[in-house]
Amino acid sequence: MKNDVLTVKHWLMHAWSVFNKNPKLMVAGAVIYASTYVISGLISHLPSGCYIVLLINFFISIPLTGGWWFLLLQLVRGNPAKLLDIFTGFYCFLRVWLTSILTTIILLIGLVLFLVPGIIWVLKYGLSIFATMDKELAPHKALEFSSIITDGYKSKLFLLLLISLVLFPMTWPFAIGLENIGSSKGSFYMIVGIVPYLVGFLFVAPLLTAAWATAYDTLSNRYKQVDILPTI
Repeated sequence: MKNDVLTVKHWLMHAWSVFNKNPKLMVAGAVIYASTYVISGLISHLPSGCYIVLLINFFISIPLTGGWWFLLLQLVRGNPAKLLDIFTGFYCFLRVWLTSILTTIILLIGLVLFLVPGIIWVLKYGLSIFATMDKELAPHKALEFSSIITDGYKSKLFLLLLISLVLFPMTWPFAIGLENIGSSKGSFYMIVGIVPYLVGFLFVAPLLTAAWATAYDTLSNRYKQVDILPTI
């Protein structure tokens, strides 16, 4: 494999190319994915809404994330893809759910220990969901595979992470508005934040997720012969 595909520049440029070829599919997928956050924000204001939001986050958002990443992985590989692919995570719910929960626990432990170990573990295990969706790996095997393919490339992944973190605050004003819906403050933030929120979720999020999918694809292609088999 050429080393020029193992760069942040290539990951972003390829993601941009994929978006240009599949704008309707990627935007439609982003609408479905983003809708869970909007719905959760609205439900949180209902009596006992926090419990419903918790259920949504645990049992809908996690598999939907797996399906969203799987959809974009198919697109960056040039494989046939359809909007229904975004629900693929529900067909392997247990594997995706356990991988996500295990990864989150490890990352939280890293952040509690100190910021630097936390960031390193984010970069080391951050591709686990891609791995379990792509290769049908059990949770611990997905973590192992993510650790293997990211070895030696954490600095580049860190740069991609920084780019993602810099652009992510675009969605904050609207999110603040949802948290304060019904008040003048909430209305102000929703009006001010609706455009950057739409741009962030309908354009920036698909583009960056496609960049992460491209990163996973190029890094994992170096280990096609690695014998890691699913156990779930």
